[in-house]
Amino acid sequence: MDNTAHVAHYTRSHFGFTPPPRLRTFVLAFSVIALLALAFLATPFDPAPRHAAAQTPTVLVDYDTDDDNLIEVSTRAQWAAIDHDRDGDGSPTATGTTAWQTAFPDAMANAGCASTCEGYELTTDLDFDGETFTALGGSSDGDGYAATLEGNGFQIHNATLSSGSPV
Repeated sequence: MDNTAHVAHYTRSHFGFTPPPRLRTFVLAFSVIALLALAFLATPFDPAPRHAAAQTPTVLVDYDTDDDNLIEVSTRAQWAAIDHDRDGDGSPTATGTTAWQTAFPDAMANAGCASTCEGYELTTDLDFDGETFTALGGSSDGDGYAATLEGNGFQIHNATLSSGSPV
């Protein structure tokens, strides 16, 4: 029996008839498509895009590294931000939140104080280059600074208090 006769015999015996060549081509093409679809569906789905860069987690900063419950001040911006947290607890007023968070970026909860922060402390000399500023708590709202401010022997240089600022 030659191969043609064998194929014809096989198809006749299983289907009861010999399918036309077009049907055999269709069945073969459908089988290939079905196998490809199964292979695609069996591939695990990864929702993360392949091109996305790994994100670096934000490292929170401890602004009370000596754990004395005083937030450390080492820049002019931090000095100015103290006026937005007059009770010294590390929680700025609503109107001063942006300025405080800019001066103390990525601050830990309580600015890193072990318990409630009690005020601020200088950690270096500050040079204001002749800048005029209002004394802490010296704004017109009447709320003065009511927390600890420890100089630690450091000095503020070249600063001018605005006229009318309480001393």
